[in-house]
Amino acid sequence: MSIQIENALSLDEVVNLINDSSNNSSYLAAEYAAAAAEEQFENDGYVITEASCEAHLDILVDAGAKFDYAEALRWFWFLVVQKSVSIIYK
Repeated sequence: MSIQIENALSLDEVVNLINDSSNNSSYLAAEYAAAAAEEQFENDGYVITEASCEAHLDILVDAGAKFDYAEALRWFWFLVVQKSVSIIYK
């Protein structure tokens, strides 16, 4: 996860980071969604699904974030797979 998203203290800060990003807003949105889904998995045992990704992306959209939704979904799955591979090959 990017330092910017990791250090954001509020949803408003995340939205501002996404909206201020000129060329990677979808990636930043995906990072937020992947981190939130991972946290739910670790804390509550929720399975990471497309619906969980969409729920977190919807939170961003509702808060005013501007990004390419379909691209963010693709980045989300890339990040989830990347994290899974890094855990398997530790």
